[in-house]
Amino acid sequence: MSPFGRKADDVLEGAEGRSLTQLGPSTRQRKRGAFYETLVSDWSKFGHWAEAGAKTATERAHVIWKRRLAEFEPPPVDASVAEALDDFGAMRRAAGGASPMG
Repeated sequence: MSPFGRKADDVLEGAEGRSLTQLGPSTRQRKRGAFYETLVSDWSKFGHWAEAGAKTATERAHVIWKRRLAEFEPPPVDASVAEALDDFGAMRRAAGGASPMG
């Protein structure tokens, strides 16, 4: 049977045919991280995909980047580092660099 449309525990079976729920916690944790989880692809069944709006990968990617941009929080920066970066940017703009964004 194809792995498409099956639960992760059914797809990721141990060598002896045991599901991940029957394996120890460290084995489950190791196997769950062994596979790349896609951000954009939709592996749901056609009916569910159609009921959810039949969005293409491009449409889903657009929603994802908009949400991530809206949720972005800049990392904490020491005040002296921020001031040094601002000074450097001002110096480079004065030397003919790109104008500030925003």
